[in-house]
Amino acid sequence: MQTLTDRVEDLLTTNAGQWVNARDIASVGGFAGWRTRVSDLRRQRGWTIENRWRTFTDHGRRYRVSEYRLVK
Repeated sequence: MQTLTDRVEDLLTTNAGQWVNARDIASVGGFAGWRTRVSDLRRQRGWTIENRWRTFTDHGRRYRVSEYRLVK
């Protein structure tokens, strides 16, 4: 059986080297625990996963989005 951490791992490896929106990670890793799953991949599996904040404007409103990237 695939764990939620495994699902986050699949998403990040499929998109290795590309920025993945935190909402997409939450949709596969669980809304309440996706940050823990990213942390587990870093600590338990030794992965290098970068994080950045990106700000954009849509219809006059500013949004701030968190994104993660698995470093190849």
